[in-house]
Amino acid sequence: MAAASKRRRKAAPTFEADHGPPERYRHGDVIVDSPTETAGVTAKRVMTQRVLDRYRQREQISERQYSAGDKLFGLWYRAGRSPVVTVNLAAVGGRDQASETKRLEAWDEMNLALRSVGLRLSPVLVDVCLSDQSAGAWARRNGQHPKAGITVLRLALSALGDFFGLARDPCSGM
Repeated sequence: MAAASKRRRKAAPTFEADHGPPERYRHGDVIVDSPTETAGVTAKRVMTQRVLDRYRQREQISERQYSAGDKLFGLWYRAGRSPVVTVNLAAVGGRDQASETKRLEAWDEMNLALRSVGLRLSPVLVDVCLSDQSAGAWARRNGQHPKAGITVLRLALSALGDFFGLARDPCSGM
């Protein structure tokens, strides 16, 4: 009888968190979040997913400039312009009119924001905030010194912050 109960008894499951290979930590800042529901297992989160995140983390742009770029990316995402990485189940049932209207409103607001910045500054916003390319790469493609790209990006993000009505930093004026 004792042998039968031992066979039925299952071993307690052991949970080991998969935080990825150690090489991954060389490419971005990772912080340990609070413990998960499973005892002894913590969750990690990469803090620099996008180029804009890295610029903020390195303090190359201000919080106001980051917020402006993030708002532009949010509009881009809501307009349905970001690359699709999952299956679109809406195609099976069709799109409803309300969601299509919201997408068009986000698209219009994004275009209005880019127009408010101007023709000369909006391409750097598209490349850095929406296409996730570096400001230096944008500058090289446009025949400028690579270090000029971050300066142009700061100017464009400040103008975008003005469009969104974000409060200026009293110390820096940006």
